[in-house]
Amino acid sequence: LLNSEEKVRIGRMALELVQNGDTIFIAGGTTTLEFARLLPCQRRVTVITNALRVVDLLVDQPGIDLVTLGGAVRPGEQTLHGHLTDWGVAQFCADKLFYGIEAISLQHGLTHSQIVEVSTDRAFANAATQTIILADHTKFGKVAPALVMPLEKVHVIVTDRDVAPEIVESLSSKGIRVIQA
Repeated sequence: LLNSEEKVRIGRMALELVQNGDTIFIAGGTTTLEFARLLPCQRRVTVITNALRVVDLLVDQPGIDLVTLGGAVRPGEQTLHGHLTDWGVAQFCADKLFYGIEAISLQHGLTHSQIVEVSTDRAFANAATQTIILADHTKFGKVAPALVMPLEKVHVIVTDRDVAPEIVESLSSKGIRVIQA
């Protein structure tokens, strides 16, 4: 797992953003998986996810009301996507979306190389009151082919301490809260 220590620290810091009684979306990805691994400790929350690995982690955890979305399975990632997943997401109103991203650019926003997942990722952001990005420093300054969402849709970014200060400053000036773990 690339940058696993940072991903665990980011996940632990993101836990502080979860309130008792929250309804949260957890999208697929390695950093969101670390977040999900830490989640069962102390809160009662409803988790809605398209990530089968998150389902595996949380299925028998007390205090977690788990909802899994249907759809086509993306092998390897073990995530669900497509029109059934997008429709399922639209049936909920979540307090927060915890989302890992492949690439973050100040000019182009959040982008992804898995074009088939973009509509589901957008559906998550549209159905959540708050979008929280979990991303280590290697994701910044990169652009992938498919636009997921502009930075204006992002409320909080939880990252590590290796993000360049000028990037943190620029994100903060756009009204995005940056938390460095």
